[in-house]
Amino acid sequence: MLAGIWLGMAVFFTFGAGPMFFREPMLAVFKQAGAVEPKQYSGMAAMLILERYFWWHLACGAGFMSLLACQRFLVRESVGKATLVLSGTVVAMGLVSGLYFQPRLHLLHQQKYDSTLSAGVRETAGKQFMAAHGISQSANLIALFCLVGLFVACWKDNGGDQPAARIN
Repeated sequence: MLAGIWLGMAVFFTFGAGPMFFREPMLAVFKQAGAVEPKQYSGMAAMLILERYFWWHLACGAGFMSLLACQRFLVRESVGKATLVLSGTVVAMGLVSGLYFQPRLHLLHQQKYDSTLSAGVRETAGKQFMAAHGISQSANLIALFCLVGLFVACWKDNGGDQPAARIN
């Protein structure tokens, strides 16, 4: 069940909530508020939500890994290698994204829109932001595919058509 919650959260943010920050309705809100650069404010808002998403993502990962440890050491049931690899990959991608890319993207975003910096510095920051954002999005998609695999593995290990009674 936790794999389903984890997957649902990732899908909702990646395809539902995340892109909305840069769609016209959200940009219009910032334009109405008098923002000269609405994308600057959309980006700042998205980063605030990403920070919260990162902590929820890690909480799900820690919870899932704790359940796997309980299954292995308390219940004495084996844990499948695919489950370990997939869940470990998702947690690793989350850690890399949250601890490295989020702070880097935040700094580059600030530099991109900082009017006290030269145009060259702002342009370089914008290019670096795009590159780092692309890598971060790739890590997010890898994690999402691994979560789908993890969900399917848990579903199959629990009978496929029955509610999950255990994790494998």
